[in-house]
Amino acid sequence: MDSAKIKNYILIVLLLLNACLAALVLIRFTDSRASARAMEQSTLEILAQKGIAVTGPVDLLAKPGASVPVSRDAAQERDCASRLLSGASGSDQGGGSIMYTGKSGQAVFRGTGEFELLMTDSSVRLGRSPSATGARLMRRLGMSGSAANARVSQDDSSATVVLQAEYEGRPILNCEVTFTFTGSRLLLAVGRRPLHVAGTGSDAAVDASTALMRALALLTRDGQTCTELQGLSPCYVLDCDAAGDGTLTPVWRIETDVRTILISAVTGEPVAI
Repeated sequence: MDSAKIKNYILIVLLLLNACLAALVLIRFTDSRASARAMEQSTLEILAQKGIAVTGPVDLLAKPGASVPVSRDAAQERDCASRLLSGASGSDQGGGSIMYTGKSGQAVFRGTGEFELLMTDSSVRLGRSPSATGARLMRRLGMSGSAANARVSQDDSSATVVLQAEYEGRPILNCEVTFTFTGSRLLLAVGRRPLHVAGTGSDAAVDASTALMRALALLTRDGQTCTELQGLSPCYVLDCDAAGDGTLTPVWRIETDVRTILISAVTGEPVAI
């Protein structure tokens, strides 16, 4: 047998092998989706048996985010302050706090992500859309936040815009920023910003149905009975120390007519913020 025929036979074998592997992957994917659908249907049946109506957005097939290590990045922090303060020099205040002073004002940033920024000039103005202005300022502070989800309060002399920080499109429940405008100029920005992602994340193991059952068990334990499931969504919470080392932890936010419960997508335990 000549070498050309041998090569053709090898090529055919490889193609058949690839086809078999692709079929195996497809079967596993189909089985996984079927299993998830079965779990979703089972969960909905349990809710119906308990007399709990689904009245809000609930996606039992949603995937939680990964648990992500974070840490304070002093250089990034200084750059964020400089964008609003027209340049900034830092002064260590102790206890994990650094004060930044620039031409346009002062800011204090802490290792936990909390900060206060006071503007002393009119360099930052309120645009026609307060929510869009807030989202733009979030980006200048090194965060992302959806203008569509902004909370705006405005009258003839002032405006307040509150935005929640996000990671990979999911809200970080204990990281939000309040921008206060007097007239049309920014006066104050106060809140908490997520720290710098310091490494790759690890997958969470607790799915939506498991988290929901855990939340309902907690309500039962506390002698509370809910009749409505008003929402279930994957979110994050920031947990870090004063030095600026911590984790973005994925959680499930489960909203009922009784109360909202957060369940860790890592441990399955309730989370308090």
